[in-house]
Amino acid sequence: MSSYPDLVAYHSIAITLGQAGHMKELFDVIDTMQSPPKKKFKKGALEKWDPRLEPDIIVYNAVLNACVQRKQWEGAFWVMQQLKQKGIHPSTTTYGLVMEVIFPLFY
Repeated sequence: MSSYPDLVAYHSIAITLGQAGHMKELFDVIDTMQSPPKKKFKKGALEKWDPRLEPDIIVYNAVLNACVQRKQWEGAFWVMQQLKQKGIHPSTTTYGLVMEVIFPLFY
């Protein structure tokens, strides 16, 4: 149908970047997901198609994974704010990753 990445592709990219601790690149991917395409279709059914995607719990957990790698509690706080704003319920994985980031601050 098109050459735009789908959510599964973004999941794979986000998970890989998160495991490697590449925060900047991961935020670039999130920005790309939410950006309108540079070229639009001019005719047919795809003319009104919008390929923008919103990050989901898998993408946010990838960010948390990067936060764990880099020991960045600020990023974990940002993720929790985003989840609340977007009405996305944290998973048990989300809470576990947040604890991994925060726990070393106290011990």
